[in-house]
Amino acid sequence: MRTTQTNILANFDLQMNVAKTEKTTLSKTSNAAVKTKKLGSLLNTDSEINRRIILSNQALKRLQHLWAGRKCSIPNKIKLYNALVVSIMQYNLSTCGFTRRQQEKLDAAHRKQLRNLCGIFYPRIVSNSNLYQMTRTHQLTINIMKYRWTLYGHILRLPPPTPAQQVMITYFNNPTNLPKNRGKPKTNIVTQLNQDLRMIGMTLQTLDDHLTLHQRAQHRENWRNMIEALLRTYKIQLETRQLEKRTKRRTKRLTMTRTVEINGVPKRIRIFFQAEDAQAMEIEEHKNEAQERPMLRLPRHLFNGP
Repeated sequence: MRTTQTNILANFDLQMNVAKTEKTTLSKTSNAAVKTKKLGSLLNTDSEINRRIILSNQALKRLQHLWAGRKCSIPNKIKLYNALVVSIMQYNLSTCGFTRRQQEKLDAAHRKQLRNLCGIFYPRIVSNSNLYQMTRTHQLTINIMKYRWTLYGHILRLPPPTPAQQVMITYFNNPTNLPKNRGKPKTNIVTQLNQDLRMIGMTLQTLDDHLTLHQRAQHRENWRNMIEALLRTYKIQLETRQLEKRTKRRTKRLTMTRTVEINGVPKRIRIFFQAEDAQAMEIEEHKNEAQERPMLRLPRHLFNGP
């Protein structure tokens, strides 16, 4: 097996160090992908995201004396932060496929670090949009998307015999009648690229789609314009998600659930209030809870001085 791999690598002027080669067997029942590294990254996306967040937090903490100082302005702090911390967090993440939950996790960790860098702690509250305006930054997943499509463009411009080109062609030539695993298919880099293209009315599901993108990538200006269109659409999508969350939280504050008896049968109903009525009801509930709560009686000697 190693002899075959050595011969294959020799065709590309590469050599394999047998002493430093690790052999890992991946299967449906094994959990080896969680701990297996390749080019400095774990094969399991969830584990790699957690590892990247931990490593970037450690880098941020090592420079805490710089973030807490007042001699360095916020723009200069952001430059250092992007060079020394963000580069660690987003290392090699452009080659991964993410679910929506994973994307939100990365953006949340990025915002938390930005607040730490700017000295924004409770009870001071700054919204996410104001935070990005203050630091002149945007969501981390936007950078990852840009690097992902830039890398894909470089791959499409490589000569056809290169391994990266051959892997993509082999992926799309794979017959569809092969056995599939149960459950929802996992998000990989190809499905991630397909999700991105759907935002601008394109797809990447067949070999013809791949060849169409291959032709477009040969013209760098057209490729850059397509990447800019993807980023603009994705920014609008993120703003829409944020607005939906804000509306959902506000609607939740203006609704209350109560249990009432209708014809002797207890039923839960939802009551809608105006903003003023909801605030008044909330204050009244706190008063009722305070009255029903048993009073804590302390020994008298605790109130007496020495």
